[in-house]
Amino acid sequence: MSGLGFGVSWRVLVFAVAVGVCINLVTGFVENSWFGKATIPEIKYYGYPFSWRISDPFVGESYDYLKLFTDSLFWAVIVLLVVLLAKKLARKSANIATNTTNSNMLQ
Repeated sequence: MSGLGFGVSWRVLVFAVAVGVCINLVTGFVENSWFGKATIPEIKYYGYPFSWRISDPFVGESYDYLKLFTDSLFWAVIVLLVVLLAKKLARKSANIATNTTNSNMLQ
């Protein structure tokens, strides 16, 4: 069974999840200023779009694993959409090139 029924192979899905998790872990080093000035200035929030890593100088670091999972899922979906769009565009450009070659042969 090579596909999942949606035109997505297992390899593409595993690739999207792996890259999504990697992107999510990298965002754990990027400070998220989504909360603006409404928070305590000493507390730093990391992760995007949800801040799943919280650095508090008084307590230490804490992790919200539900937000970590949700962010990983978010980035995996984004990567999957980019891969599917790239495959569709590649197929379309190959089809255009094939049609151009065939029409040149008929002349």
